[in-house]
Amino acid sequence: MNLTIFIAALPVVLICMYVYAKDTEKEPKNLLGQLMIWGVLSIIPVIFIEKILDFFFSTTGKEGYIILFLHCFIGIGLIEELAKWIISYKVVYKNKEFNEAYDSIVYSVFVSLGFALIENLMYVASGGFLTGLLRAFTSVPAHTSTGILMGYYFGRAKTEEVKGNQSASNKYMLLSALMPALLHTLYDTFALSKIDNSIYLFFICTFFLYVISIVLIKKVSKNNVKFNSEYVSNDENFKFTRKLLIIISSISVIVAIAIKVAKYFGVM
Repeated sequence: MNLTIFIAALPVVLICMYVYAKDTEKEPKNLLGQLMIWGVLSIIPVIFIEKILDFFFSTTGKEGYIILFLHCFIGIGLIEELAKWIISYKVVYKNKEFNEAYDSIVYSVFVSLGFALIENLMYVASGGFLTGLLRAFTSVPAHTSTGILMGYYFGRAKTEEVKGNQSASNKYMLLSALMPALLHTLYDTFALSKIDNSIYLFFICTFFLYVISIVLIKKVSKNNVKFNSEYVSNDENFKFTRKLLIIISSISVIVAIAIKVAKYFGVM
């Protein structure tokens, strides 16, 4: 039992330490602890809602990618990310401690990893050591990635709000919920798929989430400033969103074509 807890908790602790270390002006530990606890508790309503939705939108994993993507979006990605979004918004968006762009990444990651911790405990308790080892490099970093992306857009929304640009702020608020949900859905689509060679898409998607996380952590921590200052132009940030969507679409299409070609020639 102690080994199970250790395996499930270790990746969460290590990632929290890394994200926290990148913050130039440290956030109060009691606030971060509160966020993680709320993240843990959020799994209760999420499981309840997902069970209800699964009754209406059940899947075998053998459907086409589009059907499976819709199932994962409605029944998993949107529900889980919206729960994290609500906590992040309600607890810290108006908090006086939220005064720098990187702060929201720290907050959202701690909420996400609170959720990931209890989810990981449940899976490792039933699946054992190998399950914990696999999830340490896949599911936990995936939750981190969506938390980082959510925090990035929260920070942009706050920046534009302080500047008096409410229209741009509202767009970033929408993206702070929508983009993590889409990435979460993409990850789960490949993770749950039982279509031939989906495992390749799964690991490519996981690698892509690693890249997003590293890029955003470096980008925001390096340019971290108070909200009463300029740090990145509005156009540049929307260009980042467009590039992200284009990259996601391109990778999915290229890999899908490559698998089809490989199967045609009997390589797979």
